[in-house]
Amino acid sequence: MAPLTDDVPSPAVQPHFDFPNPASAPVAPAWYPAQQQPTTVVQAPPPISAPILQPAPTAAPAVQPPPQAAPAVQPQFFSASPERVSEPSPAARSFVAAASSGGFALERHQTRVRSGNGALDWIAFVLAFLAPPVGLLVGIGAAVADSRNKGFVAAIAKAAIGIGTALSLVLSVAFVVVTKIDNDQAAHNAIVASSRAYCTKLKSNPATLASNTFGWPSPGSTIPASIAAMKTYESSWKSLAAVAPADILAGTRRVESAAAAIVSSVQTTQTLDDANDVAQMQNVVAASGIVTWVSDYCS
Repeated sequence: MAPLTDDVPSPAVQPHFDFPNPASAPVAPAWYPAQQQPTTVVQAPPPISAPILQPAPTAAPAVQPPPQAAPAVQPQFFSASPERVSEPSPAARSFVAAASSGGFALERHQTRVRSGNGALDWIAFVLAFLAPPVGLLVGIGAAVADSRNKGFVAAIAKAAIGIGTALSLVLSVAFVVVTKIDNDQAAHNAIVASSRAYCTKLKSNPATLASNTFGWPSPGSTIPASIAAMKTYESSWKSLAAVAPADILAGTRRVESAAAAIVSSVQTTQTLDDANDVAQMQNVVAASGIVTWVSDYCS
C-alpha cells in the first residue's frame, strides 16, 4: 500500500510496524454486511531512509509427538534411619497436644468380677478321683452349666474334665488287661479240668514220665516175650489217647503209632533191633509235646 501524505503529524512514540498476519487475521462471519467488514489500517513509518521490513514468514506448526505412557513408578524402600524420618504433620502435633491437655479421655468399662466355683464344679472334681468316668460326665455337665449361667467355665470344672479323662483311660487299659488275664486263667482252668483223667492215668506209672521213651520196654529173653511187652506199651498209649484232651490228642496218638509200627516190624521180621527202636521212640516222645503239657496242666 502507498504511504499517507506528509502532512500527517508524526507520532510521539517509537515507530511501530503492524503488518497483517494471515494466520491471525480476523475472518468476518458470513452474515456480516460487506460494507461494514473491518479493514486493516497500516501506519506508515516516518520518512526516513530505513528499509521497509517484510513480514516474517510464518513457521509451520510443530508436529506434536504421540503421547507416551507414564513410566512405571518403582517402589521405594526407606530405611528407618534418623535422616529420613519426617517431622510430624501439624494435624498429628495438634492431636498429641489435645491428648496431653486432657482433650481426649479414655472410656471406662465396667468389668464383671467372676464368681467362685460352684457346688457342681467341686462335686465333679471329687468324683474325678473317686469314680473317674462319673466325674468326667459330671465335669462336662458343670462346664455346660457354667458357660450358660456365668459365661465362662470354672477352673475346677476344667480340672475335673482333664483328671476324669486321664484316669478313665487308665481304668480302661487296666480293665482290658485284667479281663484278658481272667479269660486266660479261665481257659487254663478249663484245660486242667479236661486233662484230669489223662494226667491221672499218665502219672499212674511213675516210670512213664521219668523215661525219655515213656517207659519203652527192654528186650525180653525171646522175640515173643519182647513182642508181648511192646504190645502192652502200645495198649497203654491207646487208652491214653481215648481220654486225651483235644490239644494233646495228636501227640498221644503219635507215640501210639510209633509203638504199633515197631511191633508190626518185629512180628514181620522176627528180628529185634533194640538200639534203633529206642532212638525212634526218643524222637517221637520229644516231638509229641506231652512233657510240656504235663508240666502246664497236670500239676
